[in-house]
Amino acid sequence: MLAIIAVILLVIFMPHICGGGEGDGGETPEEEMTEEVETLYGIDYTGMTLEEGTIQSGQSISTIFNKYGVGPALIDKTARTAEPVFNLRNIRAGNNYTAFITDDSLSTLKHFVYEHSITEYVVISYEGDSVTVARESKDVHVERVRRST
Repeated sequence: MLAIIAVILLVIFMPHICGGGEGDGGETPEEEMTEEVETLYGIDYTGMTLEEGTIQSGQSISTIFNKYGVGPALIDKTARTAEPVFNLRNIRAGNNYTAFITDDSLSTLKHFVYEHSITEYVVISYEGDSVTVARESKDVHVERVRRST
């Protein structure tokens, strides 16, 4: 009888003694399971490779997209979809871009971000045959400094 009570007490208290029980770090099981998602331009880039570049003089959006395996038909569809948001012919040498490429054997371009200005950027996203284009703004923090004269 005493052995049965000892086994029951061990089963009940062993997780707490070994540090595996509730209340050991104040975390619930859901908190222990959550992983921090890394984003850039609001895009989760888990499982993707990021390639950053700068638009070169004379370079067009088609030459950049060809580099990432985007064919002429999809480039045309992208340009037509982007037209109301941003004319892709207006890309400028010296501006930066980031390509989000899948980390699989196909290395597919999933997102393309073009930095139109210091504060504005254009996001082109591909999902199957669908193309979405959005113009976004970076968060800007303005700080005033008063100079004494």
